[in-house]
Formats: sequence, structure tokens, C-alpha cells
Amino acid sequence: MRLVRRVSIVCVFVAGVAIRVSAQTPAQVLTWPDVRDRFRSTNPTLQAGQIGIEESRATEITAFLRPNPQCAVAWDQIGNTVSTPDNPANAFSASNLVANCSYLHEREHKRELRRDSSQGATAIAVSSQADLERNLLLIRGAVPGAEGGQVIVRSSLKAARRANRRLTAPTKAGSGPSKDPAKAGKK
Repeated sequence: MRLVRRVSIVCVFVAGVAIRVSAQTPAQVLTWPDVRDRFRSTNPTLQAGQIGIEESRATEITAFLRPNPQCAVAWDQIGNTVSTPDNPANAFSASNLVANCSYLHEREHKRELRRDSSQGATAIAVSSQADLERNLLLIRGAVPGAEGGQVIVRSSLKAARRANRRLTAPTKAGSGPSKDPAKAGKK
């Protein structure tokens, strides 16, 4: 009886684990471009730069539009509204109605200048966005130091030595490194 109970509990447990494992999606293998694209899509600095570009393009569209005329009506109460026996007055007896309409007359080619200026601002926003993307630093693995601390990034000494070795390769005669890389292959 105990054996049957234990076997049934194990079968239920194995069936539950099997269902759970089959329900899980397989782990997605990310390539380097996938990681970079995910990072770019979630980076708040890059998102803010993209919003700046969109705002500049919207300004570029509206810069060439003509300004609308502005009209206003004002009803002002100026003077004394006190009534006397010989001059009965109500609350609106001393009021003035004033209407105003204005239109901005632009000098010649002003709209074109405004449009060109906003296109220049858009070009600057696109350039600064490209600088932001170029200065991204994706680090693979752990970063030493405390969490939230500052990290100084500089080129490695190993890479500089490797680049220096390429420039000062030994000559064919084997007489040692050459000072001029152009002469290194001619001897």
C-alpha cells in the first residue's frame, strides 16, 4: 500500500515537471547585433536624442508655414457707472467695446530663412545622436568595483604594444626592428 502511494506521488510529480518543462519556451540565443539593438532601444539617452530629432523635424515642417492673423475683442468698463437722478446708469453704461485684428507681415524670404535654420538644427540633432551612438560602451562580463561607482575606460596597454609591434616588424635581414614601416618591407 505504501509502495503504491509513493509510486503514485512520484508519477504525479514527474508529470507536473514534464508539463512545466514542455511549457517553457526554449532559450533564445542572442547574437551581438541583437544585443546591440536591444541596448539601443532601451537606452534612455538614445531615446531622448531620438525624441529631439523628431521635435526638430516637426519644427522644420512648421517653420515654413505662414503665421495666422490674430484677432481679439475686449469689452472694458472705463469710467464712472454711478447713477444720478438725472442720468440713470446701469452696469454697462460706461463700457467700451474694442476689436483688434493684426497680421504679421514678414520681410521677403523670411520663411525660407526660418526653414533653413530649422533644417540646420535638425542636422545638428542628427549629428549629436550619431555621436551618442558612436560613444556607446557595451561591456561583456562583470565590471570591477562597487555598484554605482565610476569606471575609467582607457585603451589597453596590450593593444598599444600589439599595434607598435606591427609598425616595428623585423626586417628580412633580421637586423632588428626598423624605425620606418615603409622601409621594413624594402630591404
